[in-house]
Amino acid sequence: MSDEPAAKRMKSIDEFPNLRADVADAVKEKLIELDTIQHQLDIMSEKAAEEILRVEQTFNKKRVPIYEKRKALTTKIDNFWQTAFLNHHLLSTAIPEEQEDLLSALRDLEVQEFDDLRSGFKIIMTFDKNDYFENDVITKSYHLQSETPSTEITEIQWKDNKKPTLPDDDAASITFLEWLSYAAPPDSDEIAEVIKDDLFINPLQYYVMPDMQEVDEDDIEGFLNEERGLDEVPLMFRHRMDYTFYRKDVVCDDQIFSVQKRGIEQLMSHFGMIGTLGQVFLPHVEMEVLSVVPVIDEGTVRFRWRVKYVSFLRLLTNPRLLRFDYRVKNLSWFDGYSVLTVDGNGDVYKVTLQKMQQDEQKSLLVSTTEKLKEKLAKAAPAAANT
Repeated sequence: MSDEPAAKRMKSIDEFPNLRADVADAVKEKLIELDTIQHQLDIMSEKAAEEILRVEQTFNKKRVPIYEKRKALTTKIDNFWQTAFLNHHLLSTAIPEEQEDLLSALRDLEVQEFDDLRSGFKIIMTFDKNDYFENDVITKSYHLQSETPSTEITEIQWKDNKKPTLPDDDAASITFLEWLSYAAPPDSDEIAEVIKDDLFINPLQYYVMPDMQEVDEDDIEGFLNEERGLDEVPLMFRHRMDYTFYRKDVVCDDQIFSVQKRGIEQLMSHFGMIGTLGQVFLPHVEMEVLSVVPVIDEGTVRFRWRVKYVSFLRLLTNPRLLRFDYRVKNLSWFDGYSVLTVDGNGDVYKVTLQKMQQDEQKSLLVSTTEKLKEKLAKAAPAAANT
């Protein structure tokens, strides 16, 4: 009996029942060889997946002391987690105004993945005294690898008349308060997924994020339909944007990747490279425009956009993402901001790409550090008076 692993065993012709009868024997032999090579690649992919998991487990342990340093700082900032939650474009929809005071009592939030990353994780929330329950700590544990994935929750000691009534039919519409005691199946708990894969990873970006002035689609359509001189409306805004609206000497200032490109050919090559890398390294990636703001006086059009994706690591650690209906509801995302500057002829001569969010009040992009300084400066007088 051969010592060769089963995955590398060469198939016989009989094991290809779907081959057309007229396929030449020489082609069949090549297909058998290709099948063997494909098995070798599959084995390599499995080994790579295991290696990625081992590396992630190693770095999870290394992140622990860093998370502790972050915790020591965030617990000293009043309403840090409340602000981060309320600034989050998805989580904020689960927090009605009358429940915002509960989040002000959220002193700390922690996500701990199990040693076997594929087996699950838990969310640990530490609360100050509040009007809703007696618990200091509430933990939600998500077990993913059992035959029946399940959720375990700390028994909550509700104060009088504060225990929420859970909805019977639409778990997707529950509020944060209801979510605390709702043991939703792990594969349908969108709030937990967002906390684990986005908010906890980088809460600072949401704490310092200014409110965006979203533009209603009807407002955009009304703007486009208004009669105005050709010199008032950039050509690329009145028509579907494509490369014909860029000048040949266009400059691209990509502050996300810290590169500058000059000329239409370099611009097209740069955008093409980004798109290709996304398709190669991300099993699922898509992009959507969140808002479009024309600034006629400045001759610019500003886009807020979002790239939604699933990484291979998430796919490996959460097999549920293989299901399209589940995956599209649990995508990670990356928000960016683009400013297209046009000349008097309506041609784009400069493109600026920014990861930062736009502060519409000031009409400029402010760095995370500067926004944090502003918030701390406002908080300082209050702290001095306490």
